[in-house]
Amino acid sequence: MRLLIIAMLGLATGSVQASEIYRCADTEGEIALAFEYDAGAVEPFAWVEMQLTGDFGISTDPTHRNFDGEFVSDHYVGEDFIGADLKVHVNSLPVMQFRIVRVSEGAHELMTGGVGVGGGGVWSVICQSELQTQ
Repeated sequence: MRLLIIAMLGLATGSVQASEIYRCADTEGEIALAFEYDAGAVEPFAWVEMQLTGDFGISTDPTHRNFDGEFVSDHYVGEDFIGADLKVHVNSLPVMQFRIVRVSEGAHELMTGGVGVGGGGVWSVICQSELQTQ
């Protein structure tokens, strides 16, 4: 009975939508990656941004100075990983790829992964995330 009442209260008040903002960087300070991800959204990546220090950047946000038409062409999600490929044209090779994994033991957690940038290279990154409610 209590479960039914709690479920009905949840329906009456509406559910709170939440997304996570991930911020990643390598230990040498050469690359920064940030993105917003919402598993419940039709397009789960709201935006993706990458910046190479002292060099070029990539963004899927049309209002961002580094936007050149990039879009998330594919995304990958599992129990402990998330990733995406970005392209500029549908039939082109990816201009950027990233895969992030989450590993935990007790109260400790690590998010790490790799970022590959066409014409730039490949980096290992460490990430943090923060929950956003809407």
